[in-house]
Order: sequence, then C-alpha cells, then structure tokens
Amino acid sequence: MKRCFLSLVVILFISITALSQKYCISGRFTKTDYFKDSSITFLNKVVYGSAIDWQGKLKEVDMSVFMPKNNVDSLKKRPLILFIHGGSFNGGSKTSFHNLARLLARQGFVTVSINYRLGWIIDFGRTDTSFNEDYYRAVQDSKAAIRFLVHNAAEYGIDTSEIFLCGGSAGAITILTDAFYTQKIWDTYFPWLHKKLGATDSSTNKLLEHYSIKGLVSMWGQIRDTTLITSQIAKRIPILLCHGTADRVVAYVKSDTAHYPKLLNPAYGSYLIAQRYKHLGACYQLNTKINGGHGEDFSDNFLAEKIGSFCKSILCSNCKSEEFSTTFIEK
Repeated sequence: MKRCFLSLVVILFISITALSQKYCISGRFTKTDYFKDSSITFLNKVVYGSAIDWQGKLKEVDMSVFMPKNNVDSLKKRPLILFIHGGSFNGGSKTSFHNLARLLARQGFVTVSINYRLGWIIDFGRTDTSFNEDYYRAVQDSKAAIRFLVHNAAEYGIDTSEIFLCGGSAGAITILTDAFYTQKIWDTYFPWLHKKLGATDSSTNKLLEHYSIKGLVSMWGQIRDTTLITSQIAKRIPILLCHGTADRVVAYVKSDTAHYPKLLNPAYGSYLIAQRYKHLGACYQLNTKINGGHGEDFSDNFLAEKIGSFCKSILCSNCKSEEFSTTFIEK
C-alpha cells in the first residue's frame, strides 16, 4: 500500500513538472522580438457582451486581441494576459494598452485589452452612489470578458489554465477586486448593488464558464482593505506591483482624504499590498519608482520585460518574492 502511494506521488510530481516545463522555452515570454511584429494577428473589435450603462442605455462592450499567428507558433495553446485600462471608471479606452499588449504578444502570449462600461457623477461619492455602481459594472464586465475568452479559447489558442490579469489605476483596482472580493464581500459593503445590478458574475453575457486566475499585475492600483487578501488566495495567485511613491491619484501607501471616493477611502496602495503578501509568505514582486507619479514614469518596454519575466516565473514554477526600486529623474 505504501509503495503504491509513493508511486502515485512520483507520477503526480512528474506530471506537474512536465506541465510547468512546457512553457520554459528559451527566450519565449521574456524577449519582445521572439516573434516579429508581422507574425502577430490583431483583432480590433471583438464584442464580448452588452449591458445597461449608468445612463440606462444598452452598451455593447468589446475587446482587442493580439496573438501569434498559428502558422509561426509551435504552441497551439498559449497563456493569456487580459488588460484593463484606467480612467477613474469614467474615461479611458482599451487602446491605452495596445502597445504593451502587442509587445507581450510578441513574447508569445495571447493578450487582450478590453473596453468596459464607464460613467458616473463626479462628486467623489459625497452625495451620489454612481461611482460605486460603475466600479461594480467594471468588475461585472471584466468577469464577462474572461468567461467569453474561456468559452472561445480554441478560436484564440488560449490555455485556460494560465490566465493572468493586468490593470492600471482603475483597471488595477478592478483586477484586485476580481481576485479578492467575493459576492458576499460586495453585499457586506454595498448591499444595494447586487439587488440593483445583479451578481458580479452573471452580467454582460450569459456564458457560464468557470476559470481561475494564475497571476496578477497591478500597476498603480489599490485595495479597500488588505485583510481581504487571504493566505489561501495570495499563495495561489502571485502578484506583480508597479507604483510611484509620489502618485497623487492612487496612493502608493495609503489614501485617506476627501479627494478619494468613499468606496476607496481609506484604501491601501501597492506598498501595503506587498507587505501583506510578505506577511502571508506568498510570492510577490514590487517595482517602486522613487518620486514617480501615476504610471507615466514606467515605459512600455520596461513593463513588458517585467510582466513577461514575472508570468514566466509562474509558468515555470519558480516565482520568487523580490523588491526593486529606481529613482525618477525629471528631464
């Protein structure tokens, strides 16, 4: 019996190792020139659903897809990186991440940048609840986009077991919410949202696919409460964080000011998220730009290198916690 058990353990170990090694290809997922730009397929307007926006109008939402062409790629299934843009949930576009998405597609990923429902009354939550509602809609749409991609994985050559979420500013807030909020948490903070807008995982399209998140890339983002980051989730989902210490839009450490919406006041930035991961013994990488602002100090080439290397470390089962810092020098 003991010998049989040991044999099963060995077989399981070999299987897991083999799965992790299939993506440990020299240069792939780290070099931007792994594929030529001409070898990347670009799909500009892929509709993944529709839903009612803040003005009561039916809004169609779409995504852009970048992927290596099948005739030049030896892999038929590739890891997915989904990008969610920033803009205070009131502006912005999927195009803001097009260049970064293309760079990472050239490394060998399938990359997607989404549009989502936007708009709220800009009084920073003092007298109106529309910010809370639009934040909730963004989460609904992001979840719908992932379900759509899982449902259509064969068409886009996606490995549905290797899904990474990447967001900037409001997009980073959205991906952190996707990973660490349950419907029960939403219902505790804002019980009217569920009743008015429906559940977070049943809007925008009717697809029912389940999925799991393999890793997070949070760029100048924050979370309402770091205790929402549980040990179980943190150890399952490593995180890469990028932030400037002089960010006046989303605090690097903690925001507690009337200039922030009530929903995110107080809120905890990248530094404290990293400290939470460190406390829990989970894998994280923190990239700090000393005196840096709200993301403008991080170039796409720098981000592509960091994101690709981070994702590959997870794919190859060798993620290591690290902290890096550089000083922003104004030109």
